[in-house]
Amino acid sequence: MGTPSLCPHDLPVITTSGPYYRQVHPNNFQDGRVLSPAFTLQDTGCHFCLSLNDGARTTAARCYLEYTQSAERLSAAVVEISSHETESSGADRVVDEPNEQTHAHVDAIYESSLSRRQQRRVAQFLATAANKRGPAYLPEAG
Repeated sequence: MGTPSLCPHDLPVITTSGPYYRQVHPNNFQDGRVLSPAFTLQDTGCHFCLSLNDGARTTAARCYLEYTQSAERLSAAVVEISSHETESSGADRVVDEPNEQTHAHVDAIYESSLSRRQQRRVAQFLATAANKRGPAYLPEAG
């Protein structure tokens, strides 16, 4: 088992109904729609995870501000997915993230045995779900 920051097996499970928010890099946002690479799963060595923010504890606008103000990271938009969509995409559970990258940072955990094809299907499923409702937050054009 990895360190708690990489392997959150023992972290508290999030049971709120969501929504969950995801930052979208400008390269993964075109014509007002999120592209599937915005939902690429990260391999921690013992599982795959997807960084999200828990909408029960924050807002899409706050997620955007916290993310872009720290480390000068880019985000074109914040999109929303539901807890049901996260579960339907194959996530085993959503856990609280101890590193507190943002106020309500959580990780959706996926099996370590997912093939690349299965990972792409997860990303496509979540992008489709997010595009059905449109962006949860778009920054004002400066």
